[in-house]
Amino acid sequence: MNDTTAPTPKKKAKPATPPESPRLMALREMADVPPVDDKAAIEVDISQPIGKLGRELGALLRPRPVFLMNGRIVRVDESTGDVSEMRATKFRSWVEDYAVTGKPSVEGFKTCSMSKETAEGVLASDAFLSCLRELRAVQKVVLPCWNADASGVEWLMPGYHERTGVFTVDLCPYSAAMTAQEARAVLMETYADFPWAADGEMDTSRSFAAHVAACLTAYMLPMWGPELLRMGFLYSANMPGSGKTTLVECALLPVFGHAKAMGWSRNEETLKKELDSKALEGASYIFLDNVKAKLSSDTLDKLITSPETECRLMNRHEMGSAENRRVVFVTANGARTDADLGRRLLQIELHSRSDPGERLATLKRPLCKATLYAPNWRARQLAALRAVVEQWHAAKCPRVAKTRTTFQEWESIMAGILEGIGFANPFTNPIMGTDEQGAAWALFFVRLAKEMETVPVSIFTLTQMVDVARQEPDLMPEMLPGQSDKEGRALHHAIGQHLKRKYAKGGWEFVNEQGLRCEFGKAPDSNEGSRYQIRVLDIPDSE
Repeated sequence: MNDTTAPTPKKKAKPATPPESPRLMALREMADVPPVDDKAAIEVDISQPIGKLGRELGALLRPRPVFLMNGRIVRVDESTGDVSEMRATKFRSWVEDYAVTGKPSVEGFKTCSMSKETAEGVLASDAFLSCLRELRAVQKVVLPCWNADASGVEWLMPGYHERTGVFTVDLCPYSAAMTAQEARAVLMETYADFPWAADGEMDTSRSFAAHVAACLTAYMLPMWGPELLRMGFLYSANMPGSGKTTLVECALLPVFGHAKAMGWSRNEETLKKELDSKALEGASYIFLDNVKAKLSSDTLDKLITSPETECRLMNRHEMGSAENRRVVFVTANGARTDADLGRRLLQIELHSRSDPGERLATLKRPLCKATLYAPNWRARQLAALRAVVEQWHAAKCPRVAKTRTTFQEWESIMAGILEGIGFANPFTNPIMGTDEQGAAWALFFVRLAKEMETVPVSIFTLTQMVDVARQEPDLMPEMLPGQSDKEGRALHHAIGQHLKRKYAKGGWEFVNEQGLRCEFGKAPDSNEGSRYQIRVLDIPDSE
């Protein structure tokens, strides 16, 4: 019997798998997909409904450096920390770094880029937006934040910090080993050559302590949530070249790597547009340099004291909001503010007693631009600031109970830190006030000091003072608002009453035209406030 069974056909050999392309290998590595076969790459069907596509892409991209910040979708460059808005044209190609986009077809999954219209739909979909993490700030050095129960301090490591919403890129590494005493010595050495307003040891200077508070406020920025408001800082000097701008750069450059000044506009609408732009960009500070006009601005008032800033979204007819996480810095010669802004700015006073050229020639350690931008100088300052904060943390974060400003929580923290390092309380009264009326009287005292007949003390009767006041018609409206048009006995009475109410107790300090610190007050032998004196506190060596 013949065997009629057909022979079993041989299986065709499976064609060899072609080697992976470099692009596919890179995609798998970025998406954490094991290299098994081509089907293992993350494929996203861009033909599905926008809502479903947005949810799928949002889940895929959540761990990636794309965030929601002040109502805008932004991406962060993980190597530089630069932030840019994510637009549809960019999103089309950017998403392909993390997934293979395409559409199903009869031949299988066909790769292709999404259209601009699809990209716009995804970026606008609530499903996509709900997946994004909130970005509150980007820091380019390691900075402190509150720990989980806000009982102490911890330092933010590179990457995104979920609890604070801060993304850190470590572009200027610095030591965590500096001691508090070493830090104190670094700060004293760095600022030894500046002409602080008060004489005596620098660590007792109110203005020096106020500047250190400015440096710490910038360094501790992630700790100041929108609800923990802080004062701005006003650097005032009696003449150009005293070092105001350099000091602001010393506060900003270690933390931010730049100190970009913006122009001051007396037009509220123009100023608000500029400040809105800074807020939407996520700017960490506002720097108004060399303001020549008197500082008065409702917009700046609100910026300092409002937890949130309402602003118009760029290139849109919509309003948005941005958390107030910015620190305000202002410089001016002979700074003058209105009463509202004066209460919001902590004044740092410089009083140079020689012209800028002479002063610079005597400096032992001049802080030039090359020094300030040098990584090693920045790292040393950051290490010192960290050591100061770590000492405060080790002491269980003590705070000063009695405060003087309306920024009580921030003031109590800052005064507690400075007290721990052995510096003065910066929240005492400055030598020269900046409010409109106080500044006018201070200038009047400077004018009066020119009439001194004897040094170090000269006595003035009220009549003599009224005669000098009559020679200052530009100051009178601010010295006596609503009363400057008075004459004779009425003017005599108005000036006398104001002196009794505010200046009769003495201790009001100012700096005369020679840069010497002086004190105005009632004369010891005064009867009913009719005699006053000016006493020169700084007696030149030649005297």
